Amino acid sequence: MHSGFWKALTAGLLVLAAAGLVFGLVKNARGSDARYQKAVSLIEKDCCRDAEPVLEELGGYRDAKVLCSYCRAYLAFGKYDRSTFAQTHRYLDQIPADYSGDCEWEVAELRGELALAETPRRPAAHSTAAYADRLPFRGMPVSGVGRTILGAYSTRTSAGGGLTLYEWTTGSGELYFYAIGDASTVTEVSKCSESLYWDGDTFCPNGIHSRSAAAQPAAASGSGDPFDAASYSDPDDFYYDHPDDFYDYEDAEDYWDEQQ
Repeated sequence: MHSGFWKALTAGLLVLAAAGLVFGLVKNARGSDARYQKAVSLIEKDCCRDAEPVLEELGGYRDAKVLCSYCRAYLAFGKYDRSTFAQTHRYLDQIPADYSGDCEWEVAELRGELALAETPRRPAAHSTAAYADRLPFRGMPVSGVGRTILGAYSTRTSAGGGLTLYEWTTGSGELYFYAIGDASTVTEVSKCSESLYWDGDTFCPNGIHSRSAAAQPAAASGSGDPFDAASYSDPDDFYYDHPDDFYDYEDAEDYWDEQQ
């Protein structure tokens, strides 16, 4: 009687202990996940200083070690301070090159910013007049961005993150070139509408397919009407057959009128 009672009691206690252990493990897992998700959210808000101790405490939970290394790299990096680059590399090198977990975009962005900061910059010219015969280029001082062959930019607006966007537009408001720079240096440039406004690095304000450009084949061929405009009864049909040879419909219509 007593033996059976103690056996049953022991079994019951073991069951309760196991249940308590399982409950504790589940509770701890839920707590870890909540803290991990909070750290991820902090990283996405650029609050790495707050996220780093949480991730360090989580240890090997999910991607905590990787994200902890990212936070330390983020905090070490100084875009304009080369003395921080080596330490930033040491932390980033602890993250797999093909990492694709939580906050992978943030990791890739920091790697890109570090690479850009390490890119050798062109020596600054003694005078902004040195840029008068060239396009804005990556690495040039922003002090000369409005004094290039393109002339003064049309607009200057904030691009966020301490960057400024400079845009050049035609009289009709079409964008044909832009540059982005930080407080001292141009970091990105781009030609826009390249098939319409550019011939290599030469800007063509009237368009590559302007009437003056279209007239060049006529002089070369010896023919006064290389597009045979005289054979068309109206400019609509003529422009329909030659849309790429003229800047716009009015340009084609003027050419058609001259050949009648």
